[in-house]
Amino acid sequence: MNWYVLYTKSRSEKKAEEQLLSIGINAYCPVYSKTKVWSDRKKKIYVPLLPSMLLININHKDINKVFE
Repeated sequence: MNWYVLYTKSRSEKKAEEQLLSIGINAYCPVYSKTKVWSDRKKKIYVPLLPSMLLININHKDINKVFE
């Protein structure tokens, strides 16, 4: 099994990871925490480390399952 980089739409990395995991494909979206500050509040958010990219671990013969 090899690791591949999968390019996604911007800001849809987490959703794509969830969809791939639901069909049994090992996907990983590395994230880091960031404190976002507005004028009235602070919020801790998780931002993808690799924007518009996912890492998937899959056999080469099963790569077409990702694009279905």
